[in-house]
Amino acid sequence: MLDYREQIQSIYEFIKRSEDEQKYPYAYEIYLVTAAQETALTSRTSGTDKFNRDIESAIEKAKQSHGSLRVDVFGGKSPNARSLNSYTVNISKLLNPPKEPIERAEIQTIIQEEMKQSQIQNNTNGLGELDSLLGLFSGDNPAVKSKLDGLFGV
Repeated sequence: MLDYREQIQSIYEFIKRSEDEQKYPYAYEIYLVTAAQETALTSRTSGTDKFNRDIESAIEKAKQSHGSLRVDVFGGKSPNARSLNSYTVNISKLLNPPKEPIERAEIQTIIQEEMKQSQIQNNTNGLGELDSLLGLFSGDNPAVKSKLDGLFGV
């Protein structure tokens, strides 16, 4: 997963590319998303210079509230502009908490339990279950053997 700075850089480049290539550049809106609520931090705005200032302010607010940012990018500033992308920038990493490492004792316990389970399963009659599934080809059961002899003409 990308660091939040790399995510922001990719959003910036997306907006910058449109600014360089199009008459009407892309616009953006920034939202602060916490567990309790979603708050708009900017209205629909365009321009990379303004984006840099807005995103820095938004990062500080996200760090203070332990939230993440959502940046919506639109095809222009008009209220009817088409939504192009929505990016979630996880500043505080609370949405994706890191997994705790497994201790060595826990790993050994898990392996021992798995070995016990496999030993219990291997203690069955081996071919007995397989014979019943495949029509008892081993010949251990005389009644089935005579049926097989008749069936195959052996």
